[in-house]
Amino acid sequence: MLQSVACLVGAGKLFKRLTAARLDNTLEAEYRRLAAVELLIIDDFALQPLTPAQTTDFYEIITERHLRASTVVTSNRDASEWLPLMTDPLLAQSAIDRLTSTCHELIVEGDSHRRRQRPPAPQVDDPAPATP
Repeated sequence: MLQSVACLVGAGKLFKRLTAARLDNTLEAEYRRLAAVELLIIDDFALQPLTPAQTTDFYEIITERHLRASTVVTSNRDASEWLPLMTDPLLAQSAIDRLTSTCHELIVEGDSHRRRQRPPAPQVDDPAPATP
């Protein structure tokens, strides 16, 4: 079996995939696959409250990977804001404690990356672009 080196997945898509795995009885296999990846990047975590199943899934993923593989979580929220968004405070705190116990936290401030990539607005004295 070929092991993936890295996996980047949006949190919303990850939880949808785990919901589908729960429905077709492949959840344990999906947990094993996620645990085996050397670097798991969960993007846009905690944009909205988590359901009970999503809270459990997050806990299971983090505990399986803790001290075994690297996990990066990106979020527009501080980790201290995650706890109220999860339905089970005990599972949530346990997952967050594991995740943050050996973490390196990077805080990016200022304009968003997407805003910085946006083309500049035309200057008032610039002529309007010609239409074809």
